[in-house]
Amino acid sequence: KEVAVTLRDKSDNFIDVFVGSGVENYWRLTGYYGEPKWDDKHLTWSRLRELKAVADMPWMVIGDLNEIMFSFEKEGGNDRPAHFMRAFREAL
Repeated sequence: KEVAVTLRDKSDNFIDVFVGSGVENYWRLTGYYGEPKWDDKHLTWSRLRELKAVADMPWMVIGDLNEIMFSFEKEGGNDRPAHFMRAFREAL
């Protein structure tokens, strides 16, 4: 079955497409690589909010957002500051 993939937007950190066939069967896919620097994390969360505002349709975001939601997801190394995880959860 043929499926259309239409580029909606792209940047160095993401590619955003509409996927589907027919008017009723469209959904959205965004591949994202989040900012790795702690000082720039807010840029990822802001951009995700902007992307969300574009269309009200089923949406899947895949990739590496370079963050965890909860401290139990991390093994080893330094603890993640709670405000980074909180900002990530709020963005989602």
